[in-house]
Amino acid sequence: DRMLTLLSNAGITRWLGSQVNGKSIDLAGATVGDALTFEEEGGIAFIARHAPVDEARELFLSFPTRRSQRLRAIIITESGKPTEAPLGIITPSDLVELED
Repeated sequence: DRMLTLLSNAGITRWLGSQVNGKSIDLAGATVGDALTFEEEGGIAFIARHAPVDEARELFLSFPTRRSQRLRAIIITESGKPTEAPLGIITPSDLVELED
C-alpha cells in the first residue's frame, strides 16, 4: 500500500526553515525526499480518467477542510482509486483556465 504525497511550496519552505543555522543554506546534495518529509499529508483527491470535468470542479469546491488545508490537486487514475498508478493531475488553476 503506497501513499502519494504532493510536494508543495509550503513543504519546501518548512524544509528550508529547518536548514537555517545562522548561515547560508547548503543545497548541495539535497533531494526532493529531504523536503518531502516536511510535507503535510492530505490535500489530494482521486478521480477516474473518464469522470466529467464538473466532478473535478465539485471536488475542489466541496473538499472537507482539515486544519484549514484545501484540496491542492486531484490525481487521475484509471478508476479513481488511490492504489492505481497516476495518469495525470488536475490543479485548481487548470479548471480556472477552462473557464476563460
